[in-house]
Amino acid sequence: MKIRIRKGSLSWPSLLLFLYFVLFIAHNVFYGNLIINILWYIVLGSCFLMGVLWSNLSFTRDIYIYFILFIIATILNVMFVGNASLFDIIFSLIYLGIYNLLCDKRIKQKYIENAIYLCCIILSISLISVGVGNSVFYNTSVNFVSVYLFIPMIVYYVRAESLEDRIPIMPALAVTVTCILAIGRSGIITSAFFLLIVIIYNTVIDKPDNNVAVRRLIRVSIFVLILAFAAYFVLHSDKIQTNVYLQRFTKYGLYGTGRKSIIDEYMNVIQKDIKNLIFGVKFSDLSLMDYYRNNLHNSFLNIHACYGIFLLGYIIILTLSNIKMCIANKRWIYLSLMIMLYVRSCTDIVFNAGSASTSVLFFLLWFIRKSETLQTAKYKDKTNIADSSVRLTIEKTY
Repeated sequence: MKIRIRKGSLSWPSLLLFLYFVLFIAHNVFYGNLIINILWYIVLGSCFLMGVLWSNLSFTRDIYIYFILFIIATILNVMFVGNASLFDIIFSLIYLGIYNLLCDKRIKQKYIENAIYLCCIILSISLISVGVGNSVFYNTSVNFVSVYLFIPMIVYYVRAESLEDRIPIMPALAVTVTCILAIGRSGIITSAFFLLIVIIYNTVIDKPDNNVAVRRLIRVSIFVLILAFAAYFVLHSDKIQTNVYLQRFTKYGLYGTGRKSIIDEYMNVIQKDIKNLIFGVKFSDLSLMDYYRNNLHNSFLNIHACYGIFLLGYIIILTLSNIKMCIANKRWIYLSLMIMLYVRSCTDIVFNAGSASTSVLFFLLWFIRKSETLQTAKYKDKTNIADSSVRLTIEKTY
């Protein structure tokens, strides 16, 4: 009998997803960098091709229904409203392929986890260099720090729970700390909410033995103390205008005056014409959109404005169905992520039927709806190219 240790090939699909998440952040931070922009589009196209050609997942009925509604709604909006674009269909097809890659069980979780840490490092360094609370993006506000970080974090934790893998604290903690540096009110609240859920899951629901539970609590306590000292330093530093933390919360609360005015105006315009209710409200009919550059600061209003009532209604129906599935199957991490994302969606355009975050929208709406994802992962293809682990092969010789 001979024992041979053989190293598997590098997990190229997992590496592509790692680059996808990191370059998505870098593309927005270093907007004018030609090399990063070229790499971003190369990786984007490669992830699409990998999702179509390598992944062997089949689409569910819900996805087909969604896409039929989406294409029809986009065409009608272009004809009668003018907020949407036919390019939305092309980009959504691209992100549908990436969604297929995200759902594949052969993708290695470690790659996505490391992508989260690297994204947090890039954004944290950028925030510190430009000054806490200032924007690091070319054409979006600092509030989108949480939006961009939620994309890989949601993918990581949904996959971890579905694959019955461990639910670590560190990724959620890293995202929360970065959101605090960005001083985005809703980002801080929603990320901290999910971090609390993960801590509770680790110490209570996961039911580790006493020694493991104590070690986890000690680690969390150390990080919380470090965070508390860092917050104390920031709040009492003369070099940083730290009162902006308290000012933004006390003056504007969670939503602020602008968002409330946008919602009020949008609802008033909807009531004026049945066409506005069915197909969406023109941005040009909203006086505040000139000031806010056609940003409704609400994902659900934006979907209605661009794609109408029927697509929005279908998304709501699927969401309610997923909530029921989460409770029935005790998928508390998934449910918490939905709450986090949808609360955050009420304050900014976090997802949109035709935007770059389509993969997250698909992931939340349909990943849990596939029955096999509710069971322990079982790799059907043991010889797939994504297996990067070290295999221990035992061969008999005669």
